[in-house]
Amino acid sequence: MPDDLPVAFLTDAQGFLALLALCATALVAVASWRMMSALLLAFFIIERQIGLDLGFAVFDYKVFPIDILCLAALSAAALRMWSASKLSSMQILWIVIVMVMLAAFVRGASDFGFKTAMSYYRLQFYGSAAMLYMMSFRWNAADLTRFVHLWIVAAAILAALVVAEWAVPGLLPHPSGWSAGWVSAFDRQRVLPAASALVIAEGGLIGLALWSRGDAPEGARVPAIVLLMVAAGLYHRTVWVCTLLSLVVLILFTRTAVTKILWPVMIGAVVVFVLWAFQVGIGIDSLTASVTEAVSEPFSDDSSAAWRVTGWRILLERAFSSGPLVMLFGAGFGAGYERMIGYSLVEYSPHNFFVELLLDTGLLGAGLWVLGFLEILLRLVRGVLPDAEEHRACLLALLATLLAFNIPYSHPPEQGLLLGVLATVAMSARRPDPLYDAPPSNSTRETAA
Repeated sequence: MPDDLPVAFLTDAQGFLALLALCATALVAVASWRMMSALLLAFFIIERQIGLDLGFAVFDYKVFPIDILCLAALSAAALRMWSASKLSSMQILWIVIVMVMLAAFVRGASDFGFKTAMSYYRLQFYGSAAMLYMMSFRWNAADLTRFVHLWIVAAAILAALVVAEWAVPGLLPHPSGWSAGWVSAFDRQRVLPAASALVIAEGGLIGLALWSRGDAPEGARVPAIVLLMVAAGLYHRTVWVCTLLSLVVLILFTRTAVTKILWPVMIGAVVVFVLWAFQVGIGIDSLTASVTEAVSEPFSDDSSAAWRVTGWRILLERAFSSGPLVMLFGAGFGAGYERMIGYSLVEYSPHNFFVELLLDTGLLGAGLWVLGFLEILLRLVRGVLPDAEEHRACLLALLATLLAFNIPYSHPPEQGLLLGVLATVAMSARRPDPLYDAPPSNSTRETAA
């Protein structure tokens, strides 16, 4: 990277255009969350999940559109929070969390170089920027409805792409050799990553929540059954567990609407059984083989779950033997996740967000993240503002989904949008907050907290 980055951007045509785009997008982002959140979600899906490479060179560094969008979102969040009369304790907590992660990046850049540190920090930066941006707005029931509709649309688009890829293999862009590691009967069904299956499942869960209320507009009642079936058909077993956990939470906090939630779930189960019976009847047993292998694989000696746990143990043992400073503050982004599992050198993510945090930011960073999650959870359980009470069960179910997903996977950056909304609603919970006197009036809900 050039030593004087701002001047370098001004003397490079692509860098100058990127800087103009950043400024323009930041101005739009300050005014309203709707367009910005839609752009962030769209490019997270396009670049991170579908895998389209939209990057362009600025000197010797590759910049992506999502880099510009996240920088604009973070700039807008900083402006909005700076102009606010006061910040809530929830906002302060997450600002501290983001600053601790930024310090780990600066330390990593100093020790391992800017590019190496950024390659590890990039996803964390995306998620942090999206979250702080959503937390710079105040939300009412109407805003929540608009946001969940946006999430449903994204889930529906992803589900349509999955079905299209199943019908016409090769329709979606995939890296060369992406199918070389297929060893299971269900591998060919995994046409999109687990993060995509999570978004689709969350769309289905939101649809169930709207269905259970009974007073939602007809246009808002998306085919939740279809979304959940497509998510299940991607055979990401973590998403299966997350969905089941969320259904339990949704039922516990929906009370009188239990039967309304169970009906679509039962209908989905019947449809799956009919499809299985049809396949067996025509002599095809792929569904049975795929489900059987997917369910039994975690219990085998060489399961992917055992592989993950072995990697976590190796990485944690090394971290805790590296001295008290590394234990407390982490090794910094860029230190890497190399570990020997059997005879193989594994260099990529340990597939556990909390283990990643502990390695990169130490007990301080991981502990603050856990505290942030617990703060959101406790506040949502205690209750939210009256005009958002109808969304509480759905928000708790989505939080449970995200928490469970972060155990065997990294934190998907698009989930920063959702986590920011959850934190903002929790920020208005009935728990006394000395830094937040009263909820804003209806006329000021779109202003910064």
